[in-house]
Order: sequence, then C-alpha cells, then structure tokens
Amino acid sequence: MRHRTLLAIAGAMWAAALVGGWIEIAVGPRLRLGGFELDVGRLVIASVGLFGWRTRRVVLVAVALVMFACLQSAASWQDLRNPVAETSFEGVALLRSDPTPVSGGMRMRIAVDDRMYDARAWGSPAGWLRPRLMGERVRIEATLRPLNDAPIWLRAQGIAGRATITHASG
Repeated sequence: MRHRTLLAIAGAMWAAALVGGWIEIAVGPRLRLGGFELDVGRLVIASVGLFGWRTRRVVLVAVALVMFACLQSAASWQDLRNPVAETSFEGVALLRSDPTPVSGGMRMRIAVDDRMYDARAWGSPAGWLRPRLMGERVRIEATLRPLNDAPIWLRAQGIAGRATITHASG
C-alpha cells in the first residue's frame, strides 16, 4: 500500500469522525446472543472489513474503517443530544478522575447511570472526597444539572452535565 493511499484512508476516517457527531445513523436492530448485545450495523461493517482484509481489497477495508469511525463518533455524541434534566440524585457514583482542588473545594468527574458529570464539592464533602482516587465508588447526594452553554471542549470529553455534591460518604 502506498503512502498516498494510507493518507487518503486516514483523512477519510478523520472526516467521518468529525462529521459523525452531526449525522444520525441507524445501526439497525440489536442482536442478543447470551449475555451480549450486538448492533447489526456494526456486525455488517466488521464483516465487510474482514472480507476486504482477507481478499486484499483495500477499498473495502477503507470503507469499513470510515463507516466504523462515523458510527463511533455518532454514538459518542448520542448522550449529549439528550440533555439531563435538573434533578437531585442520591446513590452510588463512580469517580472517573482523581479529585483536584479548586477555589475552596474539589472538582472531579463522576459517572452516574452511565453518564459522566463534571462534579464540584465544597466544605465537608470536599474534605471527605480529597483522599479518594479514580475508580472508587462513593455514596453521594448531589444536584445534577444540564450543561446548557458549556464550552465545546467540555462536551467533547463526553460530559453530560454538571453535579454539585452536597453529601458524600463511603
């Protein structure tokens, strides 16, 4: 494969990933096998890519890679299209980053119900969260809010909303 071909494939994948967030792609029905769920669309794309790989057809591999990049990009933006409603939450959250000090409190990423939030805590919850590490599960009481006019760099990190932690415990 020539360098120009590789650059063309890389450019097409980059463009597909960039555009994928604004394109609604139907991946078809979900196939349930035992404990696994598979999207039929991803399964077809993987089959086309493997067939192209086995038969040494670069165009088929390139098309499969571009479609897969577009699908993954669309899937990563899907949660952000459905904003969270302002609500209170009481339960277990997963720390997705180490808590870092910010102006009198702590800032961290938390996962609640398969969505990631930019969380802040002040006072006693901040003191309790300070020694915690990424990957720990903590019981919290928090107010969850949508991002509203958040900068694009925050949305690009997969953040679905903001959280203000009012109580934290083990």
